[in-house]
Amino acid sequence: MNEFSMFSSAIRIAFEKMLAGKYWFYLLPGLLLSLLFWETNVHYYDFEDFSKEYFENEGFWDKIGRFFTYVSRAIYLFIALTVLSPVYCLLSEKVDADLTGQHFDFSWYTLIRDTLRAFFSIILVYFIIFFIKGAWFLIALIFGINDINKFIYLALDTILFGFALFDYSMERYKINVFSSFSFVFQNKLSCLFLGIIFSVLLLIPYVGAFFSPFFTTIIGTIVYLYKTNKITTLET
Repeated sequence: MNEFSMFSSAIRIAFEKMLAGKYWFYLLPGLLLSLLFWETNVHYYDFEDFSKEYFENEGFWDKIGRFFTYVSRAIYLFIALTVLSPVYCLLSEKVDADLTGQHFDFSWYTLIRDTLRAFFSIILVYFIIFFIKGAWFLIALIFGINDINKFIYLALDTILFGFALFDYSMERYKINVFSSFSFVFQNKLSCLFLGIIFSVLLLIPYVGAFFSPFFTTIIGTIVYLYKTNKITTLET
C-alpha cells in the first residue's frame, strides 16, 4: 500500500471512530491550551499569514512582528507536543486498544517516564533540525539558492512534527529514543505526510490549534500500527 492510500485509509478510520463518539475527551486539554495562546492562534493559523510567510517579501516591522508571533507559536507547539504528551500518549493507547484489542495497564510511573522521554526526544530532534537548517543555510549561501530556504525549513519542520506524533506510539512499546530516530530515517515519507497533515490542519482558523495534534495523533497511531504489522489491514 502506498503512502497516499495508507494515510487516506487512516483518515477514514479516524473519522469513523470519532463519528461513533470515541476519543473526544482527549480533545479538551488541547482546547484549554489553545485558549491560553488565543491571540497567537487567531493571528497565525490562517492561510493569509501562511502565504505571507512563505510566498511574499515583507517590510522590516512586519518581520519583527512575525518574529514575536513565531516565538509564541514555537512555545505553543513545544508545549502541545511535550507537556501535553501524556494526554496524546493515552489517546494513542486508546486507539491502539480499539484496533488491536491489547490492554495496557495504567501507571503513574509509566506516564511520567513517557512524558520525560517525549521531552528529551523532541528537544534532541529540535537540535538536530536546527543543525540541519544551519548546514543548509551555509550551503544555500555558498551556492546562491537562498530563495528555496523557506521551503526546505518547512519540510524539516513537518518531519519534526511527524516524528513527535509517531513517537507517542513508540513510547508505549518502550522503543528507545535512538531506535525512534531509526524509524524516522526508514519512514521519512510517512513522517513528512503526517507532518504536512498536522501543519495544514493548524491553518484552520480558531480550531486548528487544538484539533490538529488530537486528530493527527489518531492518524499517526493507525499508520504506525499498520507499518509495524500490529494490524494487518486498514479496512474496518
